[in-house]
Amino acid sequence: MISPSDNILVAFSGGPSSRVALQFVHDVQQKAPKNLDASRDRSLPVFTVGVAFVDEAAISSVACQEVEQVIQDLQVIVSSLGPPKKELHIAKNENLFFTNSDEGRDKLRELLNSVGDLTGKEDLVLHLGMLFLKKVNFYIFSIT
Repeated sequence: MISPSDNILVAFSGGPSSRVALQFVHDVQQKAPKNLDASRDRSLPVFTVGVAFVDEAAISSVACQEVEQVIQDLQVIVSSLGPPKKELHIAKNENLFFTNSDEGRDKLRELLNSVGDLTGKEDLVLHLGMLFLKKVNFYIFSIT
């Protein structure tokens, strides 16, 4: 399922499903060194885990203070995991195509407003979220 040289990115919202996924991947990562020792093959690295939260505040009606509280809660959860240490990467969806948050927020809202139906908007947000996670994955694992 997971090979020793893999880089795993867990998209973490803090909800029950993503908590279970993060805990599962963490547990597998913790057990990997024991399995590696048992196999006597020390030439393979243990897989790397990154944790990412996509901040969708630019396109939602959630108050900024609520998002900040959620991010603090997520940081506590991620930092409470035992070794190996994991870092929570916060990704603002308005920065998918633009480094300037104001310009990105405006363009993102313009794009969403161009879609006429609610289902289309939801599909677009999901697709953009996947693109953004790919971008975050590339960034996280290309600098490590």
